[in-house]
Amino acid sequence: MKKLLFLLCLYTTGLPAQETVPLETILQEAMAHYPLVSQRNLIEESRHFSLAALNRAYLPQLNINGQASYQSEVTSLPFTLPLPGVSIEPLEKDQYKIVADVSQILYDGGNINNQKHIQRASAQVEQGKINVEMQKMRERVRQFYLGVLMMDEQIRQTDLVESDLQAGIKRMDAAVRNGTAFRSQLAQLQAEELKNNQRRNELKSTRIALLKSLSFFTGKTYEERVQFIRPEVITTNPLSFTIQRPELGLFMAQDSLVESQKKLLGSKSLPRLSLFAQGGYGRPGLNMLQNSFEWFYIAGARLNWNLGALYSLRAERKVNTLSRSSIQVQKELYLLNANITVEQYRNDIEKYRLLLKDDVEIISLREEIMKASKAQLENGVITSSDYLRVVNAADQARQMQLLHNLQLLQVQLDYNDYIEHP
Repeated sequence: MKKLLFLLCLYTTGLPAQETVPLETILQEAMAHYPLVSQRNLIEESRHFSLAALNRAYLPQLNINGQASYQSEVTSLPFTLPLPGVSIEPLEKDQYKIVADVSQILYDGGNINNQKHIQRASAQVEQGKINVEMQKMRERVRQFYLGVLMMDEQIRQTDLVESDLQAGIKRMDAAVRNGTAFRSQLAQLQAEELKNNQRRNELKSTRIALLKSLSFFTGKTYEERVQFIRPEVITTNPLSFTIQRPELGLFMAQDSLVESQKKLLGSKSLPRLSLFAQGGYGRPGLNMLQNSFEWFYIAGARLNWNLGALYSLRAERKVNTLSRSSIQVQKELYLLNANITVEQYRNDIEKYRLLLKDDVEIISLREEIMKASKAQLENGVITSSDYLRVVNAADQARQMQLLHNLQLLQVQLDYNDYIEHP
């Protein structure tokens, strides 16, 4: 016996340990592997380069223009100078010019700064959309995880049913050998055992499918031996609560974007002041009476004011106000539905807790009935059909407890996703 126990210890210690994976680990792996994660980096890079391009608008701007032309007429004096030996040579009809223009913005009405705000707000909107999609992904992964937990519990339940059926088969087999029961009654129990085995195989197949689905989200392969851990959920039931969802962050980002667009509309209608300097080489130069190639330059200040932007400013501001109102309506509608959902979750949590209390009492009673039925079956007081009804009733009671447990866990997790916790 000592040798047998020693060999058994060696065998069990040599088996690979079962991998246990908590829900939070699965969610972190899914968050890191989900394709939208790379989209976050792309949005951030796009924002960075857009802001860098706008910042360069504050640097001096250089333009180079060249022109070669031939004209049918040139400027000439309509009279001859009454001075002997003095004449003015007419300009050539072919003219050439190359000019370098340098300008430096002094005041742009806040146009560039407002464009930078729009770029930042647009990036926040895109990030908010990703946050909403990531939350949907988290909820879907969590459903798969809880599905695996449910399959594990149901598989263990089939083991309990197997134990009850084996006890009945053992007693019925003895009764058949003693001639106190029909073989058909034994066959009925054996058929139910095969049916229970089929159910176990179906549950295992479903569990494998759920694990494969999780693999698509996390990029990792899970062996059949992997064990998931039931998450510990602490839920509070405050009288007042605050909705905390990524959708609200998206609404805030959209509102900020519309506000930035409103400021840009105002800056477009303001004047722009800049310094400029032009230097060039051409024929003729600035002196139109000099018919030769000359260097020249011009420096000064330039004022631009597009008054045409004022024509549509009022209508554009009205459109902006309507967009902001639309976002506010969507936010209020979402909060209304979210509060209704949270209240339903609160009611469901209380409901499932009450149901689970009843489940404990029901299972306790069913187990007492099961214990008595085993003895009655052995003594021939009840038939195999009667015994199966008792087994199925006990199984149904345990199944309802499993279902209510999972439903409570699901609702608690969903509830915690909606409210802000201290």
